[in-house]
Amino acid sequence: MPDYSGLMADWRALLVRRAALAEPLRFWTSILEGWVAWKPPATLALLVCSAEECRERWQAGRCLLADGALRRDQRDQLEPAGSSARSSSTND
Repeated sequence: MPDYSGLMADWRALLVRRAALAEPLRFWTSILEGWVAWKPPATLALLVCSAEECRERWQAGRCLLADGALRRDQRDQLEPAGSSARSSSTND
């Protein structure tokens, strides 16, 4: 799980430096606080349909998760967004 404490410290420091912007930026403060507080579920399921199947569902107005398009098993656990990008960039 990424550590967003630095981001939040920088955000709060910005609001102190730019006190006139604190009220207009209050909306974004609550967004950032929600993002930091969010904890992903232990296992995320993968959507296992082709791009064409996805497009057909979307055009028909059907939920993309309909028709049993989810696959759940140990191999399908997803990392938090950005984890794989960081690990692949360190492997180069």
